[in-house]
Amino acid sequence: MHPSLSHTVYQKLQKLVKEYEQLKNENQKLQRQLNEQLVITKNSNSKVDLLESQVALLKSNLGQMDAGAKREMERRIQQYIKDIDTAIKLLNE
Repeated sequence: MHPSLSHTVYQKLQKLVKEYEQLKNENQKLQRQLNEQLVITKNSNSKVDLLESQVALLKSNLGQMDAGAKREMERRIQQYIKDIDTAIKLLNE
């Protein structure tokens, strides 16, 4: 075999090994990022569930309040709904 040919093959193999290592490292990085996003999504889903439960509980208590307390409670419910909407938007990003 011609020496320059074997050298060329060796260089190509070295290049492929280097590219493989780079792709492997990038894959590991992306896997870590994915796992982090999954944790964030799970936490956000839990927060949304909690807020929805709070809204349902507050709505059920509205019938037993005087007018001022009822307005305050409705204001709080609206804020919870905004918080839920914000959490949903974050989940969709």
